[in-house]
Amino acid sequence: MAAIAYPTNPAFISVRWGGAWNTQVFTSPITESIQTLGLTGDRWMGQWTFPPLKSDALIAEWESFFMEMEGRAGRFLGRIPFRSKTRGPASGSPAVLGAGQSGSTVITDGWTANISGILLKGDYVKLPNGAEGEVKLLLADANSDGSGASTLSIKPSIRTAPTDGGAITVANVTVEMMQASDEITWDIDKFGKYRFTLAGIEAFA
Repeated sequence: MAAIAYPTNPAFISVRWGGAWNTQVFTSPITESIQTLGLTGDRWMGQWTFPPLKSDALIAEWESFFMEMEGRAGRFLGRIPFRSKTRGPASGSPAVLGAGQSGSTVITDGWTANISGILLKGDYVKLPNGAEGEVKLLLADANSDGSGASTLSIKPSIRTAPTDGGAITVANVTVEMMQASDEITWDIDKFGKYRFTLAGIEAFA
């Protein structure tokens, strides 16, 4: 499904960004001891809040967007706030090195050789996997070796093995999302000002 572009005007006034983990929890009814098991299906989530709107034209844009989304059926591309580029130089032409990779590390190559901190802790990258790929956050600084290879420590863990040789996105990373609920409403005050909030969770097959 093609992503639907949400209006760029006005700019958001705040964003709540983070992740949701899929954890199975068992609590003993006798001892109250707890056992947990991490499962696959970790995903990003975000909520964008926009300033009050009075312009009929802008209000119509947002109303139309929400109606076109049809609740959780539609998709949009969520941008990570203030992270349009990495802190590390991320130079070169990075790509996945090797098929069948899984877990919380990914072997890559194509970076500029012998760079300490080619990517830094907290940088976002997108691994090639299907139409939209998988967005990951660096858990530790990464260095490139003499051949331009680097092993990245990442979360969330890889869901599906990234494409061997596929290009890694390091700038303007977006997450394919669906709305968090099928029930979408907006507030209208007594002065006719509209307040819209867009809440999304990562969508993947």
